[in-house]
Amino acid sequence: MFVRNKADQAVEAKMRRYRKELPSTPDSIASDDEDSRTRAFKQDIRIWGKAVGELVEEVRNNICEQLKANRISKRRLFIISSWNLQMYVQALKDARLEDAKLRLIHEERFLRQLVERAINRRRRLVKKRKNQK
Repeated sequence: MFVRNKADQAVEAKMRRYRKELPSTPDSIASDDEDSRTRAFKQDIRIWGKAVGELVEEVRNNICEQLKANRISKRRLFIISSWNLQMYVQALKDARLEDAKLRLIHEERFLRQLVERAINRRRRLVKKRKNQK
């Protein structure tokens, strides 16, 4: 597996750049007006999506060519945020995934494949031990 970590830092830098272009983001809303705060948070989610899309495209253009040259599948490349991965695991552990408002890039897919590989490896080891007896 290949992991592009510190995605949260890259996304946050891109979001700061996009926020400068817009007049109302959650940081700039000081009013108690629920409607304006809701609009600002929706705008922030769109900004996050745009920043993530840009990061994924950058990684795809830079790293995927190297993976292809070395005959490594792109499906083994993950862009993750360590903070989001921790929050996702905590939400899974606490069984409150539907309540958690997480912004995930590849964290879910990474964790799923990591666990599946561990299970498959364990099965192979158990089978190998049975065959040796």
